[in-house]
Amino acid sequence: MARRVDREGYKQIDRTLGDMQSQIARLNQDLSFYRGLVQPDSIIHVKVQQMQIVPESTPGQYRLKFVLMQTGKPDSAVAGSAAITIDGLLQKKPSSLTFEQVAPNRRHSLAYSFRYFQDYDEPIQLPQGFEPTRVGVEIRSIKDKDPSHSFRQAFVWKAQGMSVETEASGAAPAKAKGDPNVQTETD
Repeated sequence: MARRVDREGYKQIDRTLGDMQSQIARLNQDLSFYRGLVQPDSIIHVKVQQMQIVPESTPGQYRLKFVLMQTGKPDSAVAGSAAITIDGLLQKKPSSLTFEQVAPNRRHSLAYSFRYFQDYDEPIQLPQGFEPTRVGVEIRSIKDKDPSHSFRQAFVWKAQGMSVETEASGAAPAKAKGDPNVQTETD
């Protein structure tokens, strides 16, 4: 009888924990959206709105689904490029892979040109033995010729669901006071 009560209690706790994790993911997604609307003092007025990592049927194959959106008031079209890196462990050693290394077409970066937002659905193939931990996106504007001006975001690698932003940094500090999950710095 005690084991059955314990099992039932653990089932309820698991359900509650799952519900809370889903709620936290939704709240983080909302927070990321609102942060995108008020990204002040940045030279680059584009950021990743959502990052979703979808596993394919073949081991090591995934699809990166994300949305680039213009922050603030979209007065005109923006254009530039977004470079993706994937950090993780390769044979238990820290490693970083470029988009060119994991994309089937070996593109160096993704071009963008839009007024409000642009969707991406990019297939990638990770090498055998690579354990991903985070996805980084570096956004550059075509108008700014200074290579040091970019906006960087990093997302925790979370297959099957929305990945949570762990870091954002740009050419000018973003105002993210009081949020321990976002680290900002000046390039």
